[in-house]
Amino acid sequence: MSASLVRKGLELFKDDLMTEKEREKAKKRKKKSLEDPMKLISTKKSGVAKQLRHLKQQHAKKQQTTVKDKHIKSAIEEYKRKRNYDSTADNLYYMTKLKDPTHSKASETIYNHKRKKPIEKSQDSGKSERTLFTDRDFDTFEKEYDFFAT
Repeated sequence: MSASLVRKGLELFKDDLMTEKEREKAKKRKKKSLEDPMKLISTKKSGVAKQLRHLKQQHAKKQQTTVKDKHIKSAIEEYKRKRNYDSTADNLYYMTKLKDPTHSKASETIYNHKRKKPIEKSQDSGKSERTLFTDRDFDTFEKEYDFFAT
């Protein structure tokens, strides 16, 4: 299995492996952008939802990167930066946090379902087909009805 496939597989479990503190930190990072939008809008009762929507749209526009915000790097610098990073430590960290996934209820039900599936029986080629009529019966039938006579 290639290293990239292992890395992608471990990234799938990244959210499941977070501790409570890490989850809280991630939530705080997301909430910093619009900490309390109710403080940013007016005290009028009407139009609150519209003002909130407008604030979210403005924030989304600010978050978009523009051409002048982008820093252009050379391809060589990008290659060196990516090449030097060793993700072995991260992968080992995630692998140690993984529990034995084979004991989940879903895997047991799938296994039981597949185990109960009937096995297809192949036809025995050793047995030849037998007919109820003999060659003599076919000859007499042919003579009686004379199919091939002109």
